[in-house]
Amino acid sequence: MKRNGLVFGLTVSLIFLASSAYATYINYATNLSANWISNPAGRHAATDSADGVVMNPAGLVRMDDGVHLHFSSQSLYNPYKIEVGGDYPGQRSYSQERATKFVPSIYANYKRDDWAFFGGLYFYGGGGSIFFADGTPMVNTALWGIEAKAGSQSPWTNGKNYFDIDYVPVSGPDGNPVIGKDGNPVMRPIAGPGAGASVEILSMMPAFTFGAARAVNERLSVAAGARIIYGFQSTQIDVQSAGPLGVKDTLYEGEWSALGGLVFLSVNYKPVERLNLAFMIESLAPMDWEVDVKKDLSQDNVLSHASGYTDKRTFRFDEPTKIFLGADYALTERLNMNGMFILYLPMWGEYKKPATSTRTAQGMVENEIKYDLDPGFEIGVGGNYKISQNTTFSAGIAYAFLNYDDKYQSEGLYKNNYFNLGTGVKTKVNNHFSIGVGYMRNIYFDVKNNATEFPEGKGYPTTYKRPDAHVLAFSLEYTFK
Repeated sequence: MKRNGLVFGLTVSLIFLASSAYATYINYATNLSANWISNPAGRHAATDSADGVVMNPAGLVRMDDGVHLHFSSQSLYNPYKIEVGGDYPGQRSYSQERATKFVPSIYANYKRDDWAFFGGLYFYGGGGSIFFADGTPMVNTALWGIEAKAGSQSPWTNGKNYFDIDYVPVSGPDGNPVIGKDGNPVMRPIAGPGAGASVEILSMMPAFTFGAARAVNERLSVAAGARIIYGFQSTQIDVQSAGPLGVKDTLYEGEWSALGGLVFLSVNYKPVERLNLAFMIESLAPMDWEVDVKKDLSQDNVLSHASGYTDKRTFRFDEPTKIFLGADYALTERLNMNGMFILYLPMWGEYKKPATSTRTAQGMVENEIKYDLDPGFEIGVGGNYKISQNTTFSAGIAYAFLNYDDKYQSEGLYKNNYFNLGTGVKTKVNNHFSIGVGYMRNIYFDVKNNATEFPEGKGYPTTYKRPDAHVLAFSLEYTFK
């Protein structure tokens, strides 16, 4: 039977697709301060809190003299769903609903006369994990393909098998079995019991920001600083042995990390009493990543080579240049309206990732994928209303057009257009202490990656969804005068 050729073809193509699960990082886009959660359009020209460290540094010099501290924490419920179409032979829908309970950030600003010195620690990206209890379509198919290719032999160093694989005839358009050149039916493997795979991906990009601001005059202030970014992601694949008494084994465990940085320049300008304008530009942040494979139980490290993320492999995937614009206008003594615009400029960066290795007579040859990313933007409007002398209600909406090609979407790298709707309340307890709470709803648009479908119409087009994403945040602010 023409079993081996078909299995090999499926394995190569599907393992290549499975490499998409080994992405650089997951960007939740909700990991800033609780003030920002309450009004995502209202912080880029704000001058009332130390969270301006990352949103309007030049505005920090407009605060009162003293030491200003801001602490925020967010809890994220960010469900994620993958639906696979075409002639995919396995489970068609995969989901995860793990919540991220604690995403902290802390900012400090020391203001004295015409100077301000500031610093902050927060999550520039990521800040949580996702867990697919049933695996993912591409990872599951890759594991199944590895065993199908191995036949009766175990492809794992522990000697186990995780699938009970049967074979069935391939049917043609007329419903009859397809006959190969040798006169026998063409067979395809199907997955049986076992192989209860799970995939866990943790993503964190903590960043430390520091700098100084100076008031040039009563209307104009400037700031400059730097941001150090540490990127980290880990992936773990666990699989259950075939049979009723099967136990869980970790087949793959790897992590990749990078240390990078950027510099920024910020300007705050108040042309009239009621209007405040802000501008900031962040430089490109070069990010050189290195892979550390902790465990790979596949023979000859097939899993590592399948993804391209082999031990000690390095690759470059930068953070783009960004331009921030903000405006805040006092319509009345109680009501302020605000707006913001962010422009992403990836054209000066380098965006590459490992791809499936190629087997040659001399051994495995490493490959890479180069991403051609286009500029994107965010835009938003919001408002702050003083309910009383000490309490302010905030609300805002922002839209992000990341301009990320659908063919780049994957099980671990999901960047797509979305809306952020935020609202919250902040209360000044006394002259030193304030507390706040904010809620945000993230509305993502579904994306369908047809790059997983082969030209002849076969393959598995994949749809990625993030329904009902929610964020709850609180803040504590204290001023030493």
